[in-house]
Amino acid sequence: MTPKIYIAYHQNAPILKSPSICPVHVGRATAVHPLNGMQGDDTGAHISEQNNAYCELTALYWAWKNDTDSSHIGLMHYRRVLDFAEDHEGTTAELTPDQFDIPSWLRTTETWLENASDWDVIVPRIHQMGKSIERNY
Repeated sequence: MTPKIYIAYHQNAPILKSPSICPVHVGRATAVHPLNGMQGDDTGAHISEQNNAYCELTALYWAWKNDTDSSHIGLMHYRRVLDFAEDHEGTTAELTPDQFDIPSWLRTTETWLENASDWDVIVPRIHQMGKSIERNY
């Protein structure tokens, strides 16, 4: 069994896809047009129609209920992905697709996941935001 990281999409953007990286159209049950080239969160056991309340978590729910082949399941957002190479300069472990070469990122991520059998949980580094959640909202 191998790990799989699902990447939540709700609009057209560069598609990140490899054997371990799987793009998922979140909220596809209520979308006007399905996004091409990716799994929808509206198949099998799902809560796709509740995406307006749960956002990316509809992809995580879909993976939890439908992915029986992966050793581990992860979730990222298409606009913020983890820097598995740790070669991005800055204070965050997250990258946006305009900050990296997508084919190179996919190769590095696949290699990292192949060698990460000792990890149970992967999260980004602690990042101090410019304002509190309360001020932001």
